Amino acid sequence: MKNPKQLVLQFKIDGHGSEKDFDGLVEIEEKLNAALQRNGEGYVDGHDIGSGEMNIYIIIKTWERGTWFMEQYLKNQPWNNDAILAKDLRNGSYKVLWPKRYEGDFAIA
Repeated sequence: MKNPKQLVLQFKIDGHGSEKDFDGLVEIEEKLNAALQRNGEGYVDGHDIGSGEMNIYIIIKTWERGTWFMEQYLKNQPWNNDAILAKDLRNGSYKVLWPKRYEGDFAIA
């Protein structure tokens, strides 16, 4: 993909997470990857878990369509209240896109 853009979908967990947390992460990742590819918007580039968070790394083609797609996707998920979606600004910082009224800092441990 030419000039890929990265989003991070993050969930807070206790410590390094449980087996249930990991299974849920993999399920979300697989369904999200299928939806991204089916719609031609991008793909999931992997995940990590630990240090109080689970992250799914998403590569999208364009900021405009990719972020719109992700916001629409999140609106229809039962776990959306637990999710934080952030745009990787590629300078070590992130801009939170979801939830719209997010307050606080965003980082990847």
